[in-house]
Amino acid sequence: MLIRPEQLAALQQAALSRFETEMVEYFRGFAPKLFQIAGEPGIRAVVRLGMDRAEKYRFTNRGPVRFYLELMFSLGTDFDTDPLLPWAAKALKDADPDQTSRARRLFEELNNYLDQVPGPGNWNLLEALRKVGRVGPEQFAVPAGDSFPGRGLRVLYEIYPQKCRHAGRTPMEALIDGAVSCAADHGLAGPAGAGALAELMLFFGYGAPRDPLYPWVGKTLDDPNLSHPNLRAEKLFSRTRTYFEHMLAHLSERGANAE
Repeated sequence: MLIRPEQLAALQQAALSRFETEMVEYFRGFAPKLFQIAGEPGIRAVVRLGMDRAEKYRFTNRGPVRFYLELMFSLGTDFDTDPLLPWAAKALKDADPDQTSRARRLFEELNNYLDQVPGPGNWNLLEALRKVGRVGPEQFAVPAGDSFPGRGLRVLYEIYPQKCRHAGRTPMEALIDGAVSCAADHGLAGPAGAGALAELMLFFGYGAPRDPLYPWVGKTLDDPNLSHPNLRAEKLFSRTRTYFEHMLAHLSERGANAE
């Protein structure tokens, strides 16, 4: 029996479609809060994006592709280009033709990162979430003789020192510059907008302002009902605080249930 090229293509597409749907259902349990926020269409779009990106890094087998998707949900959709996660880009670009070996090395790098940054039992992450809840926009205000990049950097180091030190000074400066640039692009006045964006990028990845897993960020930045820059900046800061509070409660509850 001969299978024509168009038939083979149709079979391959059907297999990809089944895998996509399987992954959507998988992430319903893997990341229930993100699934609830982004909705099934949003999660499906992220899965499709991840499958495309994984292929660019020569991940085509089932296991490595699923692992790549898990990293997107854990570290941010743009984790592969995040300046705070250079170890991820290095592992993904490894010349080893064996994708399973490359995925294994990426997994080892991830475990080292999790031990040093969130820490065992997410202790460092939970403490950072408690700290960020006590930081208001006034903490990002720039004193005389200082600049926002310098002030913002110090605040982030105070909030989550483990992640900032692990990333290093230059990547952290790149994060602050990115937050300032994004705030300027959306006409956000004062320290509140840039401060909120810097915090989001620190916790959820450099691409957080446009990450489809956090659609409320982009919606706030583009909300036509928040025409005044100060109002939009204040709303973003407020919604960011609310999200961090829910995240802290969820992680604390999950940790208590695991004991």
